Amino acid sequence: MVVNITKLILNDTIKDFTLNNIRVYARLINNWQNKNFAIMKMYADNYDLDFERAKDLTLLNKIENSMGDSVESLDYIFVSDENGHAISSRVKLNVLSKFNFFNKIIKRENVITAEKLDGNTFSIIMAIPIYDDKGIFKGVFGVVLKKDVFQNLISGLKINDANSYSYLIDENGLALSHPNKDFILRENILNKNHPINLENPNNGYKVLSEDSGFIEYEYMGIDTYAYFSKIDNKNNWRLVTRVPKEYILKQILNRTHYIFFIALILIIFISTVSYYVGFNISQKIITLNFEIKEKQEKLKQTLELEKHKSEFLANVSHEFKTPVNIIFSSCQLMENTIKNDEIDKEKMMRYLKMIKQNSYRLMRLINNLLDITKLDLGFYELNLVNVNAVELIEDIVMSVADYASSKNREVIFDTNVEEKFMALDPDKVERIILNLMSNSIKFTDEGDKIYVNFEDKEDYIEVKVKDTGIGIPEDKLNVIFDKFRQAQTLFRREHEGSGIGLYLVKQLVELHGGEISVSSTLGEGTEFVVKFPVRIIESNNENFSYSISNKIEKINIEFSDIYD
Repeated sequence: MVVNITKLILNDTIKDFTLNNIRVYARLINNWQNKNFAIMKMYADNYDLDFERAKDLTLLNKIENSMGDSVESLDYIFVSDENGHAISSRVKLNVLSKFNFFNKIIKRENVITAEKLDGNTFSIIMAIPIYDDKGIFKGVFGVVLKKDVFQNLISGLKINDANSYSYLIDENGLALSHPNKDFILRENILNKNHPINLENPNNGYKVLSEDSGFIEYEYMGIDTYAYFSKIDNKNNWRLVTRVPKEYILKQILNRTHYIFFIALILIIFISTVSYYVGFNISQKIITLNFEIKEKQEKLKQTLELEKHKSEFLANVSHEFKTPVNIIFSSCQLMENTIKNDEIDKEKMMRYLKMIKQNSYRLMRLINNLLDITKLDLGFYELNLVNVNAVELIEDIVMSVADYASSKNREVIFDTNVEEKFMALDPDKVERIILNLMSNSIKFTDEGDKIYVNFEDKEDYIEVKVKDTGIGIPEDKLNVIFDKFRQAQTLFRREHEGSGIGLYLVKQLVELHGGEISVSSTLGEGTEFVVKFPVRIIESNNENFSYSISNKIEKINIEFSDIYD
C-alpha cells in the first residue's frame, strides 16, 4: 500500500511539473502572437494598406522586406479587398471569402490559423482586418509564416529524455509543429492510424475537449504518456509533450528507493530508541509527523510561490518586450521615412504617439515594481491631509470621462452627500480610482457604462466602481488581489497587464486602514467596493483644495496598456 501511495504521489509531482512547463510555453506562444498582431496593425496603418495600393508589387515587396526584421519566420504577405479578392508578391491566391478565417476577419477578429491558402497545401496564416477612415471594413492584411515557426518557439520544451518531444496541434488536431518537419501541417491526430484519435474516447477526445491533463497509449510498441494543455486563445490549440512511460517509471523507482532507504533508517532508529525510552518515543513520533506535515506545507507553498514567480517573470518580460518592440519598430519606420525623403507630418505624429504611449507603459510598470518593493520593505508612507472626499473623488472620476467617451464608454458619478471632510492621501486615492477605472475600460465593450458611487456611512465612506463588462469567473475572485496573480489571462488574453495592479490597489487601501472587495457575474459585469474609515488629523492644510494639475499625464500613464 505504501509503495502504491508513493508511486501516486511521485507520478502526480512529475505530471504537475510537466504541465507547468507546458503552460509556460503556451504563454510564450500567446505573447509572441499578440506582439506580431501589434506589428501587423502598425504596418497596415503606416502604409494605409488596401487592395488597390497592394497591386503595386514594389510596395508589397518593400513592406515584406521591412517586416522581415520584426516578424519572425515570415514567408510572404498578402492583401485582399472586402470581397476576398487577394494579391501576393509571390504566389497566386484563391478568393479568400471561401476560407473560414475570412468570416472571422469580417467580424473584426484577428486570426491565426492553418488553411490551404493556395488550394493545395496548408499554410500558417496570421491576418487582421483593415478599415478605411470611417471605420468601414475594406479588406484583409495577412502574413504567411514558415512552417517551422512554432517548432522554433517550443524547441526548449522537453523532458530530460532522448525519446521525449513536444508538438503543437490546432483545434482540428493538425500538427502545427513537430520535431519531424515532414509531420508539420500534414500529420493529424484525428487520423484513425494515429495512436491519439477520436475513435479512442480515452485519449483523442480528451486531448481536444479538456483544458489539460495526460493520457496513456502505445506508440510503435512503446508505452507512452502524453501531457497536454490548452493554449488560452480563441483557436483552442493544444501543446502536447510525449514521454516514454519507462522513463516516468524509472524516475518513480529511483525516488522510491531513496524514500525506502530513509524509512529503513528511521525504523531502526525508532526501534533502538523505543527500547530505552518507551513512552517518550510516542511523543517523538507525534512531533516528527507534525514536522513532516509542516515541511510538506512549506514545500507546497514554496512550489506555489515559485510557480507564481515564473508566471510573473514571463508576464513582466512580455510587458517590457512589447512596448520596446513597438518603440523600436516606430523608430525604424521614422528612420526609413526620413532617409527616403518621404516626411509626412501626420505619419510622424502617429509614430511619436506610439513611442510616447509605450514609454508611458514602461514608466507605469517600473513605478508599480518600485512601489511593490517599497511596500514589501515597509518604506511606503501616506501623506495624509484633510480633504473634501466627495470633491476629490468626483474630480478624479470626471477627469477620466473624456478619455472613456473617446472609447465609447459612459462614466456616471453619483453621491448621497455633497461634502465629507476626512484625512486621505490624495495621490494614493487617485491611483486607486484610476486603476479600477482603467480595468473597467479595458474589460468593457463599446456602449457599456461605468458607475462610480460615493456613499457616506457616517464612520466610513464607501466608493463603488461598477461596470457592465465581461465579468470575472467566480472561482478567480479570491486570487485577483494576490501578488503575482492575474485573473485577466484566464478569460481574455488580448488585454495587456502585468498582474500587479490590483495587489497594489489593495495595499494602498489597507494603508488607509480601509478594505476592498469585489463581486462579479461572468458576462454581466464587475463591482469593486472600497471602504475608507473617517478620521480627521491635526493639520495645517484645512484649506487644502485638491486639483489634478498633471491629470492628463497621470491618465496617460495609468491607461497606457489600453490600445485602440
